[in-house]
Amino acid sequence: MEKNNSKDYNDKWFYFGLTLIACIFGIFYAAYVNCFDTPLHSLVAKAILFQDVEYDMEGFPIHAYAYPLYHITQKIVHLILQVNYETAAAFILPISIVVSVLLYRKLVMMIVEDTVYNRYFADIVSLGTVVFGVARCWLNDWRYYQFQCGPNPFHNPTILFVRPFAIASFIFFLKYVRTYKQAGCYKYAALFSVVTLLSVGAKPNYAVVFLPAMGIYTLHYMICNKDLHFGIIAFAAVMPSLILLIIQQRFVASHTTALDTVIQFGGFSGLDASQVIAASIVTFPVVILLFRIRLMKSPAFFISITALVVGWLQMYLLSSGNAGDFSWGYDLAVQFGTLVALAETQNRKESHRSGKIIRNAAYILFAYQIVSGIKYLWEIYTSAQFWI
Repeated sequence: MEKNNSKDYNDKWFYFGLTLIACIFGIFYAAYVNCFDTPLHSLVAKAILFQDVEYDMEGFPIHAYAYPLYHITQKIVHLILQVNYETAAAFILPISIVVSVLLYRKLVMMIVEDTVYNRYFADIVSLGTVVFGVARCWLNDWRYYQFQCGPNPFHNPTILFVRPFAIASFIFFLKYVRTYKQAGCYKYAALFSVVTLLSVGAKPNYAVVFLPAMGIYTLHYMICNKDLHFGIIAFAAVMPSLILLIIQQRFVASHTTALDTVIQFGGFSGLDASQVIAASIVTFPVVILLFRIRLMKSPAFFISITALVVGWLQMYLLSSGNAGDFSWGYDLAVQFGTLVALAETQNRKESHRSGKIIRNAAYILFAYQIVSGIKYLWEIYTSAQFWI
């Protein structure tokens, strides 16, 4: 396939799929803005900055004041469009998902060679990443989400809202790594700093999983290249986010019990060792199947895999009650790990027979996870239950 040859590529199918995704989630959130976690966050939006409507304070999630960006955005949409808060939420969430698809597509194209085939590959993978679920089977008793959670928690508005900032942060960090020692590296470091800070303001779970992974990669880079300057720039870039994380921690700890954390194997679900292994296998089987040590040379793969390990440890070793607050960063890490593993494998196609078989098996698994995710979304829509 000729490199950079776009004359045979037609993006109309991608934009058709993107429009379909927008319509599906528009209908879904129009129906369920009064269900699951969304009403509690709408309470915060009503109260934040100024109280302009009467509402019931019972069960008010005061900890959400620590990450107010979604709620401020909801209030702004409410004021500008002159719609109620529920309609504002139903407007924001599908847009967040559409922007995530566009950014995931850009991330894939940063990894793979620019060919017509790979553009279609990026289209499919980016669309699939915002809907795929677990590879439900007998290992997890055919569950969609219960106990093991999953890569796409459709019921939580703030994790959907933070995702575009998370992907942009990841992209800008990769661009900083790629352009280091060039004039543009400071621009990308600054952009990484700003977007990561916004992600913390939207929901801190991305940062508490991915910043440790990026820190480990930075340390690895400095040791391998004997370059302290790389780490100084990276540390300066994350400093505002670290300060905000400390402020959030102090606020939440002093106003709620949400951070009363215990170390408990199995996490908030209390799974035993065999159940944790089964849950891991069905949640990120593509990553397990495609993992190769040599791929760790890629910054994107290194960071996404390390983040998945950090997220897994948080998910299955920490618990702050039955809310599953340590699952959100893990869910994002599963998304990133799956997408990056697919992209890196596509970029480094193996010629021998076993490599082709494994790669095709991974594609089939991902396709099954997409089907599972679509079925999960339908089950939520028809049953009004997500813990299934």
